[in-house]
Amino acid sequence: MGFGGKYDLKIIAPVKSATQKTLVSKLFLDKEFMDLKINCNGKTLECHRSVLSCQNDVFRTMFLNMDMKEAKSGEMEM
Repeated sequence: MGFGGKYDLKIIAPVKSATQKTLVSKLFLDKEFMDLKINCNGKTLECHRSVLSCQNDVFRTMFLNMDMKEAKSGEMEM
């Protein structure tokens, strides 16, 4: 802490364990278990429904509702 109301701030990156790095790599680099395709402006993004649904309630509701075409087909248009 400096003097006169000034502070010295240092930003540090969180340290991830080797297990976390491996899991993230497997999740996003290995496309074998990706179960959703999002089509947007001519590009296709392959995703994991479980990752999207645990981060967003709208996705969660959409994927749990089997009356929605996205839940049935595994594809989404944006």
